[in-house]
Formats: sequence, C-alpha cells, structure tokens
Amino acid sequence: MRTCLVAFPFLLLTLALQGGCRGAPLPGARGLGTTRPAVTDDAAPRPAPGQPSATPGERRATPPPLNSTRNLPKQFDRVVSSKVKLTGRDLGPVDAWLGTRNTQWIIGEVVDVYASKEYFASTLTINAKTGLVHKQEATVRGDAVTTLTYVGEKHATSAMRAPRIYLGKDKTGRGLTVSARKVLRIRMAKTRDPARPVQLRIVARGKAVHGTKEDVLRRGDALELGGVLRRSQGRWYWIPVTR
Repeated sequence: MRTCLVAFPFLLLTLALQGGCRGAPLPGARGLGTTRPAVTDDAAPRPAPGQPSATPGERRATPPPLNSTRNLPKQFDRVVSSKVKLTGRDLGPVDAWLGTRNTQWIIGEVVDVYASKEYFASTLTINAKTGLVHKQEATVRGDAVTTLTYVGEKHATSAMRAPRIYLGKDKTGRGLTVSARKVLRIRMAKTRDPARPVQLRIVARGKAVHGTKEDVLRRGDALELGGVLRRSQGRWYWIPVTR
C-alpha cells in the first residue's frame, strides 16, 4: 500500500508535465541569525502580459492562508542599514510559507527562479536525471545561475525525468516544487537591498499550472509565484506575490 501511495503523485506529475492533466500536483530554512544583505529585483524575471484564468469545469481550490497583508500599513519601515541581522523569529513567516501545511507546486515549459541566496541556498534541492537533463552553471553579476535543459524525448517526459527543484525544510517533498518541461533556470542572487532581505520570484511560461497538493489553483500562458520579506511597524512580514 505504501508503494502505491508514493507512486501516485509521480503518475499525476507525469501527466501534468505532458500537459494532459488538469489538476496533477508535483511531489512535494530554518531561521538563520546571521547577517544578511537583501535581494534586488532588477534582474528578476517578469511575467508576460495576459494570464488566463482557470478553465471552466476545472476543480478550483482556495489558496492556503499566506500571511495576509490586509492589516498592514501602506508604508513599510525604512531600513537604512546596509546590513540586516535576521533572527529565527524574523524568518518565521518565510519558513511558514515553505512549510508542510502550504505544499505548493508550479510547472511550465520554461521556468525562471530568482531567489535570495542567503536564505534559499540551504532549502534548495536540485533534481536532474543524468543523460536526460543537461546542466550548465555560470556566474552573472556575482550570482550563481544554474540552467537545466531537458534533452530527452518529449513523449518520455515524466516526474522522475524532468528538470525540477524543491524548496523547503521538509525533505519528504512537502513544500514548494518547481518543474519545467523544457528549461529550468535558477538564479541564486546575492542580497543587495536591505529593505528586502529575502525575495523569491518564480515565473513559469508556456502551459503554466500552479496548484497546492491535489488542487489546481491557476492556469495561464505565464504565471508568477513568490514573495518578499518586508518590515512594517518594527516586524518582518512575508508578502506573497501571485500573478
């Protein structure tokens, strides 16, 4: 029975990667008290215009609560120091967003990931099947860029073969999984803006699908997912971004 339960998500993921599944999920850190600068969003990928809503009849799901900004003031605190020291409590909202109760997945033909190196480097797991995924590494403006390109047969794309990464502390696959049918680019960016000490931006293009667990939340030609850590009234808040 355990074997069946483990294999089922990968079967759904395979269908999603081939663009034929309507609600297939992908399979599935800790607060750091070190000094962190912050991420600029100048080089972050941006979505293409026009993102269609979910198709009629598709199973719709209510996104899990993600640190609502409803009661936040319009103005964020000004951070004047060039360096920001974050405690585990400060990073708690980011940890919660990547936690097991908020399992998410996003896929597309081509996917770009822009993440703050200081936080996400310790939560990132890269999966690239030898012989089916070509891996290339480069340095761009001091940032580490990894490009994963699927070189196998298109009809053979599956959950175990496609380029994918996992972001989260729980290694069982419950967190955030990002996968691409063709190309997956990951840019681990050095933090440069102290007002945004942690930032994540994921842009999926081409038959993009975003969901949580077994539910599809959105479909479109281009979808964006991520967030940024901002300070308000003396506290740090994780501000989710979904476009």
